[in-house]
Amino acid sequence: VIFGKSSCADFYKEAYTAVVYHNRSPDFHDEVKIKLPASLSDHHHILFTFYHVSCQQKQNTPLETPVGYTWIPMLQNGRLRTGHFCLPVSLEKPPQSYSVLSPDVRSDIFACYF
Repeated sequence: VIFGKSSCADFYKEAYTAVVYHNRSPDFHDEVKIKLPASLSDHHHILFTFYHVSCQQKQNTPLETPVGYTWIPMLQNGRLRTGHFCLPVSLEKPPQSYSVLSPDVRSDIFACYF
């Protein structure tokens, strides 16, 4: 459950952040508040999907196109993960069982963006 902003609905299943137009190295400063389950497991994670957003819609093309994926497991050694993270970004959508993998695992589907 993701809490909505003050002028929006109470809860959401996803949240979006804003970036500056044509910025190839965006900084993300938006804050997202999440209601976590009382009992977390190794399968709980946050999935990030990166989109290319077109300013002008062309015929038969969406405004938003997914261009990368990454995730962060909520627990590490049984404790809630905190801090700053540099995560590799996968160009392909992760497989069904990705939540049990650490995103730091090297694979040929990852490309790291900073």
